[in-house]
Amino acid sequence: MSVAGPDDGMRRRAYRLQWISLTIALVLLGAQILFDQGQARDRLEAEARSRLENHSLIVTEELERRLQAMNEVLDKLRDTLPRQLSAPNGQAVVSDQLETLTQALEGVRTLAYFDAGGTVLASNRSQLVGQNFGQRDYFRTVLKNPDPDKLYLSDPFITALGAYTMILARMVKGPHGEFAGLVTATIDQDSVVTLLHSIHAGRETTLSVVHASGKMLALIPENEIAAAELSVNVPGSIFQRHMASGQPASLLTGISHALGSEHLISMRTLQPDKLRMSSSLAIGASRDLDELFAPWKKQATTRILLFLLIATGSTLLLFLHQRRQKAFDQQIQQKKEENQRALLTFQRFIDHIPGTAYLKDAESRTLMANRGFRTLFGMDPDSMIGKTSLELFPGEFGRKMTDDDQRVLASGGTVVIEESFNGRDYESTKFVVDDGHGNRQLGGITQDITPRKQAERKQKAQLAQLRELNEQLATAEEGMRRLSAAVEQSPASIVITDLNARIIFVNEAFTQASGYTAAEVIGQNPRILQSGETPWETYRDMWPTLLAGKTWRGEFINRRKDGSHYLELATISPVRDNAGAVTHYVAAKEDITERRHTEAELLAHRRHLESLVEQRTGELAAAKEKADAANRAKSEFLANMSHEIRTPMNAIIGLNYLLRQSPLRADQHEKLLKVSAAAEHLLQIINDILDLSKIEAGKVLLESYAFSPAEVLQNVGAMIRDRVTSKGLGLNIDASRLPERALGDVTRLRQVLLNFAGNAVKFTKTGSISLTGELLASQGETMTCRFTVTDTGIGIRAEDTSRLFNAFEQLDSSTTRRFGGTGLGLAIARHLAELMGGEVGVDSTPGVGSRFWITARLGTAKEDDTPAPGNGPPSQLQGRVLVVEDERINRDIAVELLTGFGLQVVTAKNGILAVNRYKQSKFDLVLMDVQMPELNGLDATRQIRALDNGASVPIIALTANAFKADQERCIEAGMTDFLAKPVFPDALHVMLKKYLPEKGSSPRLAPPPKDDEAAGKAGAQALLDKIDALSQLLGTGDIEATHLFSHLKADLKHLFPTEYEQLRQHIATFNFDAATALIERIKKQLA
Repeated sequence: MSVAGPDDGMRRRAYRLQWISLTIALVLLGAQILFDQGQARDRLEAEARSRLENHSLIVTEELERRLQAMNEVLDKLRDTLPRQLSAPNGQAVVSDQLETLTQALEGVRTLAYFDAGGTVLASNRSQLVGQNFGQRDYFRTVLKNPDPDKLYLSDPFITALGAYTMILARMVKGPHGEFAGLVTATIDQDSVVTLLHSIHAGRETTLSVVHASGKMLALIPENEIAAAELSVNVPGSIFQRHMASGQPASLLTGISHALGSEHLISMRTLQPDKLRMSSSLAIGASRDLDELFAPWKKQATTRILLFLLIATGSTLLLFLHQRRQKAFDQQIQQKKEENQRALLTFQRFIDHIPGTAYLKDAESRTLMANRGFRTLFGMDPDSMIGKTSLELFPGEFGRKMTDDDQRVLASGGTVVIEESFNGRDYESTKFVVDDGHGNRQLGGITQDITPRKQAERKQKAQLAQLRELNEQLATAEEGMRRLSAAVEQSPASIVITDLNARIIFVNEAFTQASGYTAAEVIGQNPRILQSGETPWETYRDMWPTLLAGKTWRGEFINRRKDGSHYLELATISPVRDNAGAVTHYVAAKEDITERRHTEAELLAHRRHLESLVEQRTGELAAAKEKADAANRAKSEFLANMSHEIRTPMNAIIGLNYLLRQSPLRADQHEKLLKVSAAAEHLLQIINDILDLSKIEAGKVLLESYAFSPAEVLQNVGAMIRDRVTSKGLGLNIDASRLPERALGDVTRLRQVLLNFAGNAVKFTKTGSISLTGELLASQGETMTCRFTVTDTGIGIRAEDTSRLFNAFEQLDSSTTRRFGGTGLGLAIARHLAELMGGEVGVDSTPGVGSRFWITARLGTAKEDDTPAPGNGPPSQLQGRVLVVEDERINRDIAVELLTGFGLQVVTAKNGILAVNRYKQSKFDLVLMDVQMPELNGLDATRQIRALDNGASVPIIALTANAFKADQERCIEAGMTDFLAKPVFPDALHVMLKKYLPEKGSSPRLAPPPKDDEAAGKAGAQALLDKIDALSQLLGTGDIEATHLFSHLKADLKHLFPTEYEQLRQHIATFNFDAATALIERIKKQLA
């Protein structure tokens, strides 16, 4: 080791540095203590200020509220008392009133009314009435300076009875505004003291209320000085300083005149603008500063004493250390010359210490290094001299070492640094030394602490492992405790044996099940329970399983101590130690004797029930078959009845219409109208029966059109107006409360209202009939409307209204004979109302009249919603029509009707002739009867569709079968639309107008111009591809068909308006089969 030993000057500087360091440390510690104590005092004072300000504010606001209430009472009393006293018995009434007010007002002791001379005219204290107080200060003050708008506050004073009080007074005006007396309220000190106590400010806080004169009204807590004897209006007092400031609130410190000590006080002046008070009040909340800062002073004293103790101890320790070091240095110096060889030996000894020692200059150049560098870093100490840390250790380690050196040199202190290099841990102690010439040098000692660090890390890991083991042990002990309790209290029998099958534990459940005590079975083999009835296969399977270390489950037929047998379900498992070796066996057994008996009984019951269910299922199947047969017979009967009645009705209605178009006498025309009315009535009966059948079968679908609810009422009124007028009745229609437009099935709604209105006309002899409507509710895109038909007819008894809407029900059999009808109309109305999301009802009084109503949930119509079909006058059409009808009379009627519409007509009496006619000529439309001999209309349609020119021609079905199934069969056969017999001329014209142009107009679907043919073909092909995809989705019943259809609506509605409406209905009702058939027709037309 290369050494240049420190001289005496260097030692002295080192000693001074130690003293300087200690002094600086003590100064910093003392400064920190002073700073902390200053901060603590500021916080304590700020908290006290905040609390005092809150207390004074609360008292001020409460006193202001009370003064306001008292002022309002006094104001009312001075206006009412003179008048009340002049009334008879006025004195008693006023006294009672003042007594009531005194009890109601907080803090008021006495209410009194004085005349202009000071005599008490009225008071809640009767002993005061008649006494004169005109010489009192509070009376003379108002008398000298009368002001009717001012609230006078007297100085606090002690009454003759010894009560300390303050008077609130208001002047009573005479007829000319002159002074005519006073009304006063006496506030006693106790009520103010009670208020101050309610603030809960604590015993250390003083609260006070002072009059502007300086007299104390109330003070808590009461010291030796009574408030009544105290005035704080003395020069230099806190009260005078606050009042002189003119501020509404002040926070002051000083000697409290009332308490005689220095206080921190928050004062507020109570003199609100809305109360014109003759004098103000001052409210104070204060804390004694000595009491406030007593804890702080105690803390400061303790810290200072602790600081002095630390300073004394550290000084003494440093002194002793330096004295010992000086003695050691002196001994070294004395023996230096004699111990040169010993010093060389010592230097060699230092070189062999496992660590490095070095000295550097201010630029981190190495001045000295020991041999430890060769051991730790593989460096020659002599080659290190003059090199910097960065040159010796290039990279991050060298830069960090240089930064640490400069930081220690700058601080002038000693720093211990732990660092890592090349996978080893080192501890460096760096310090600043003086070279004797005023230059700072850096000394350092580095030791390899890798073993220590490794030991520390190992110790930490061992401690963590030990903690984990302790936790596991605690958990295991808790688990064992719980397991032991669970085993002991388990309802199952628990048996634990050793490897030799000797019982070492049984629980309470075992002793109860077997009859043996624990002492009787401990050490025994479980075979003592064997009854001899357990199959030997059970034991054959059990032992190999257990010896293989697996769990075995099975049943034993065991024998109790009393000899009785019982059946046990056992689960036997091996118990292993930490090494995995089996040490014990544990068996959990359950007595299942009763369960097996119960299971046997349940099995017998189940087999009996299965037999009963099988029998009942057969009976129900037979009953269902009978019901289905009855329903089929009913449907066939209705279909046959419809066909047999509608077919002749078609001729009756058609011929009647044609006759009415010819010149007739008035009586002939009238008779034909009666025939028409009778035919329509008969048709209505048929429709009612069919409607009820369809409704009950759930086959009625509502349409959705935009319509005007008001027009519905007007139309119904127009339909019954002639009958109403002929009976001399009045007709009133009120649609003002209905919305302008709605979305729904206007036909069904009109059907119900016509039924109600027809019944009203039928059963009313005198009076009037009213049709009204109103909007009940509207939410989002739906709304609920109610339509009402009111009459003044014969009325209905209350007990009959409950069955009025049942099918085939009438009030009595004479109703049909007197008025006609089937009893189906109201039943149909009820069903239709339910389909429309509403209901029907009736309110009626016999002899007065009836009110029938229906509510319906309708949609909110938009501008682009489809309007309901209109009933415009017949117009002239153009085109050739093929009429296929087997009844001659019906063919003749059709020819006349169609010719009247301006059309060219060709007829055929069966399907074979129709197909031949179509092959020979071109037609714009076909009217096809469905039921015909030789070849019916369905097969004829299929043959026409198979022709080259028959794919797109409209074919309208004519049939007397009005059921939905019949319509679906027509659509599936390829027909375009449907007309039910009998066919009304107006309905026929509307149907034809959908497919044929009017005269003078262009065809509906004109071919595209030649220039656009290519684009038209491309667009048609794209549409055909989309329609083909829609057909595939419909064919598989995929719900995505509804989404694709929504994208094709515009094109289909424009090109195929009729097919579009039918397709929309099919898809909306999920009738995908009918929709698929219709799509195939559209594809053929588009192709």
